[in-house]
Amino acid sequence: STLGGFIKIERNNADNSGWTDITLEMLNYGFADQNDGGTPCGDPTPYAIVRLQRFRDNQAAGGGCNYSSDATGAKDPANWWPYVLYDAREGLLRDWDYPNTANAAWPATNQPSDSKFLTLGGTMYYVNIDVLNLQRWFTHSVAPYNVPASTGNLSKTDITGFSVYFSDRRNNRSAQSLETGEYGWEDFVNAAAANGVPNNGVDVGEDVNENNVQELYGGIPNFNAVYNSVPPCTLPATCVATYTAPTGQAVLTAATAKPQTPPVSAMVAQMNRPILFRRALMLTNGANIGANPVLAQRLTGLTIVSENPVYIKGNWNADIPAGTGFGGVNAATSVIADAVTLLSPAWTDANSFNFPYAAGNRVAGQNGWYRLAIIGGKGKSFPLPTAGNGISADFGTDGGAHNFLRFLQTWGGQTMNYLGSMATLYYNRQAVGTYKCCNTVYGPPTRAYNFDVNFLNPALLPPLTPMFRDLNVIGFSQELRPGR
Repeated sequence: STLGGFIKIERNNADNSGWTDITLEMLNYGFADQNDGGTPCGDPTPYAIVRLQRFRDNQAAGGGCNYSSDATGAKDPANWWPYVLYDAREGLLRDWDYPNTANAAWPATNQPSDSKFLTLGGTMYYVNIDVLNLQRWFTHSVAPYNVPASTGNLSKTDITGFSVYFSDRRNNRSAQSLETGEYGWEDFVNAAAANGVPNNGVDVGEDVNENNVQELYGGIPNFNAVYNSVPPCTLPATCVATYTAPTGQAVLTAATAKPQTPPVSAMVAQMNRPILFRRALMLTNGANIGANPVLAQRLTGLTIVSENPVYIKGNWNADIPAGTGFGGVNAATSVIADAVTLLSPAWTDANSFNFPYAAGNRVAGQNGWYRLAIIGGKGKSFPLPTAGNGISADFGTDGGAHNFLRFLQTWGGQTMNYLGSMATLYYNRQAVGTYKCCNTVYGPPTRAYNFDVNFLNPALLPPLTPMFRDLNVIGFSQELRPGR
């Protein structure tokens, strides 16, 4: 298997009769996307709901849409790349101002530059859900989703809409080759080291699952669900288990491949599958969720629940029609995930690899509009390290409420308009990268955060919103009657 796993999609039936397998139905809509860098070549599967791969970027191939002789290029496996982005928060242990500041964690001859050396821990491989097409599938009123073979309208609703649960555990194996649903890498604080280099010791802030055991199995690769193994590598120049060193190509082994060292090249990371458990979910095309009512009862709500980290690309449930901000149509939506990162419409994965350590080259480019409730994990706090220079005064905290929403771009004076509700009920167990700002990871926006008063009305809450009943004693009175 080239995936090292399998895909299974089920629909909860509206008549409460159980679950129906719809894997083939979903894949029949397509599961690919256009290229992210180079000459834009169009969406090869415009009706796809679940997207698993994209056309390769074409800058290095002479430009143009020269994928193959057939119309879509689907017959040539070399035309396809996995979905992967570089997350500097996950990839770096400190917010060093690369490439201007030396970091002893890297060999002196291997100082990172804008596009050459990346960490395995920062390469996040994801599945993409096209939310607009998902909404159309639920609606069952737009071609090709309005035929009997399309079953979105048979999905169970929860008062205000629909919910989607996502889990991707490929590459997730403990030392016993068991799935845990956690990254399993608790060696990222290392307060005594100026560069934060892993020390194989227990530091405050690392025990994210609070079991009093330092988990390190996430730093050991697995191949096809076998712990402590890597994919076979016969052509080092194109294998994921290689990196560019001053002496040329060197093959990584299960013993040498770690989240922070050695570095891998951008091309190797983009072209190949992961060897560590670095999985995520991307949500795209969610700007006008509320524009089209779902079913006659206007059940427009949508809740996405993910074991994995979630990246939301582009405006969400807001500013439709354009220029109306939060005054336009909207739906009751929420995202519940290990961690949530907001990306502007200008985000490209290619740019995250071209400028992994230059946040100023990953520019948001416009104001952001996001209307949703978010439940996400946060990092554990730890004492401010005394070792090293250039560490911000708030390093060691979770960043506070104003940094709960994660970013990977420089907003450069642009405003992040957020209307919703934020809650954190747990520590992140997959996206364990510590809060760091504001050199290499991101430049903060002007924050315009407000609570969505719609959530004061239970009828307007997103589907499957957690409910807690609370009884507050506000007073008492003595009842004086015969027999009492």
